[in-house]
Amino acid sequence: MNSNFPEDPQASDPNDPFTDGSFAQHPSPGGWLTSSPLPQAAPPPPVARPFDFRPLTAGEILDRTFAVYRSRFWLFAGIGGIAGAARTLLTAAQMLSGHFARPVTLANRFDIAGITLSFVTAVVSFFFVNLGLAASTYAVGELYLGRNVSVGSSWKSVRPRWLGYTGIFLWQVGSFIWIPLLTFVPGFIVILVARRAVGGNVAMIGIAAIVMVLGGIGGAIGGTILLIRNLLAAPAAVVEGLKVRDSMRRSKYLAMGAKGRIFLVGVIYYCLMMIVGVAQAPFAVFMLLAIQKGHEAIGSQIATLLIGFVGSSLVMPIFMIGLTIIYFDQRTRKEAFDIAMMLDPLPAPTPSAPMTPVTPVEVIATEPTTNHIPEA
Repeated sequence: MNSNFPEDPQASDPNDPFTDGSFAQHPSPGGWLTSSPLPQAAPPPPVARPFDFRPLTAGEILDRTFAVYRSRFWLFAGIGGIAGAARTLLTAAQMLSGHFARPVTLANRFDIAGITLSFVTAVVSFFFVNLGLAASTYAVGELYLGRNVSVGSSWKSVRPRWLGYTGIFLWQVGSFIWIPLLTFVPGFIVILVARRAVGGNVAMIGIAAIVMVLGGIGGAIGGTILLIRNLLAAPAAVVEGLKVRDSMRRSKYLAMGAKGRIFLVGVIYYCLMMIVGVAQAPFAVFMLLAIQKGHEAIGSQIATLLIGFVGSSLVMPIFMIGLTIIYFDQRTRKEAFDIAMMLDPLPAPTPSAPMTPVTPVEVIATEPTTNHIPEA
């Protein structure tokens, strides 16, 4: 070996910590031992989502609805409980005001003051129930996208946009009732005119009654169809951050091909609320009998309030869970939302901000123009 070059350090230095062969697998091209390169940072793991995005059948939608509900029961019970508690307290206040105002009879149950108080109670209760529906939608969307969510964050997220959610709910109610009103009111007017006629025109009254019944049935069917087309507006507004009119147009687009599944979810919700109503019925009968005798049946009133509170708190979230799952299912079917989520996962939002708008599918699938769709 040429004496002008030092010997191999591995051979000349017995105290070298690398002479045990631990670096033998990393020799340099010239034979000198060098330190191994720094390991590369591992890519961040994908967001773990408890539910996969794929087209679902009607049965799978129902199964997933109750699976989501069972997996976070206390979350949804808490969200529904806040809305239910507000409505129950307002109804209780209305009952107390009637108790201290005057003796209770069937006649003074419908005075102007009572009707006004009932209207105020209904409006405020509607406000809390509407926000509760929006908060439930937010919670389902966050869970579906693999994020952490709580009762407080759900309610906090919907407060800044309460006016928009209220507008959506009013639009949905209006779309359901305008056709029945259009078909019912003319027949009612004909009956009033016929009764005021001299002697009363029995034939005209009978014809008007038949028109009212048929018109009411047809109007209810038409109103239900229009309502179904608009029921996905709340998930669209919460998840995508849309305004009222845009949410309604978005709902009409997404509801195409899903009306049967939306109707099925609505039927399940209606049947569950009927069970709550059946549980309240005996106490309601006791209340009416007591009022006829000049009593109040305070125990029956309290029981009715408690049953309504528990029932609405537990049943209300199921409806919005089902609608939100159908919303994501339709986006998966129409816009390849599952592929979009794999390519562009969503960032985690701050607890005080609304849900990050989920609109990565615009490049994958362009929504057709909906200007030609009539808005009910």
